Amino acid sequence: MDKKQKFQLLKKEGFFVAVLLLIIIGLFLFLSPRFSSLLLSEKRQMALNDFIKITKEKGVDASVYWKFREFYYPGYFSYSKFNPSKEVLQKSEDGIGINFQKGDTSPFLVFSSDKLESADFLTKENDLNKLVQVNPKWEVIYKSGNCVIYRDGATIKMAFLVKESSMDKVSGISDYVNDKNDNWFNLTSIKTD
Repeated sequence: MDKKQKFQLLKKEGFFVAVLLLIIIGLFLFLSPRFSSLLLSEKRQMALNDFIKITKEKGVDASVYWKFREFYYPGYFSYSKFNPSKEVLQKSEDGIGINFQKGDTSPFLVFSSDKLESADFLTKENDLNKLVQVNPKWEVIYKSGNCVIYRDGATIKMAFLVKESSMDKVSGISDYVNDKNDNWFNLTSIKTD
């Protein structure tokens, strides 16, 4: 085999390796939940529809919600055992846009991304209706005793109240909570495309 033939063979192999590498990277981006949700609005819509369907069928499932929140659109958590900073909490409340009775609630976790904002609170309150009043103008998608999901224009908003023990199953945060009799109160705002 002369030098010209070797060069042609290397050229073909190099092309094959480059194509193979591009295919692997492409598959990673489209199959990885975090990256695909950045690129494909259809993937986010499917995740939202699946989450709402499961919630309608089974009620609020903490692990399903936690997974949905993390993979809907990549973001970051701000955690504080004794309340997140006021500016982080205010940004989150502004982004969520749900009016609620703050009375006996203690914020401890805020999730922020371009497409989803949520705030988690601990509360002694057992009745979601005392925390969030359903507005008759809302296009309610789902409502139960401990959860309300509604549409506000191009935004889906949600509030739920569950036992703190269900939060512990997915996050372990209750290891840091002083009173194990608190409930987990969550407010979430989801921007749809």
